[in-house]
Amino acid sequence: MDAFNPAELDQFADALQGSGRLLGVDPGSKTIGLAISDENWVISSPVRTIKRTKFTPDVQAMLGFADIEGVSGVVIG
Repeated sequence: MDAFNPAELDQFADALQGSGRLLGVDPGSKTIGLAISDENWVISSPVRTIKRTKFTPDVQAMLGFADIEGVSGVVIG
C-alpha cells in the first residue's frame, strides 16, 4: 500500500469543489458497511450494511444509495 499523499486529498477536495456529502464504504468479506457525511465533511454516520452477494449487484446497491442521498464522492477504506 502506498503512503498517504496529501496532494491527492487536495485533488479530491478540488474535484468536489469543497461541498457535497461523501459516502464511506467499508468492504468486508461478508458485508459492506456504508456511512455518509454531512455537507461540510465534519461528521459521518453509519447508515446501512449491504450483505455481499456478487460484484455487480453490490455496486448497484451502493450506487443506488449514493444517488438517493446525493453523494458527491466516495471514500473507500
